[in-house]
Amino acid sequence: MNGTSTDARAVRARADALGLPDDEFRDDRDAAIVWSTLVEPGDRVAGAAIAQWGARGALDRARRGDAEGGRLVGDAVWSAALRRWGPRWDAATLRDTVELAARAGAGLLTPSDAGWPRSLGDLGAHAPVALWVRGDASALAAEPSIAIVGARA
Repeated sequence: MNGTSTDARAVRARADALGLPDDEFRDDRDAAIVWSTLVEPGDRVAGAAIAQWGARGALDRARRGDAEGGRLVGDAVWSAALRRWGPRWDAATLRDTVELAARAGAGLLTPSDAGWPRSLGDLGAHAPVALWVRGDASALAAEPSIAIVGARA
């Protein structure tokens, strides 16, 4: 991996600074680490909230349990998402995810990183908030490209 944004040591150091998932998040990268453990891949509500308020702002609203979903989500849909995400606010899961990624030599890639595959923008609100990457992250921008995808059960 090249660059500090995707380096596994940098991810571990940032996660160590996070502590519990309800701590203050320094920036969207910290928030992306939490979002990656909080929502299912392609979660439209999370994607719309992040588009509206940024990863950190949306996470702060979710953590506080704000009732208003805003113009992109709607109150009822937002409230249902908060109930769905509630049981996943787990510090141990966050720490385990980051520790496993660091042990595997994986780093974090977010939409603000230069190596982010721009084609993921085609997914709109269903786009991932972050990618955990091993190896040469620049290969993700290669053209033409294919994807082999899966989701946790």
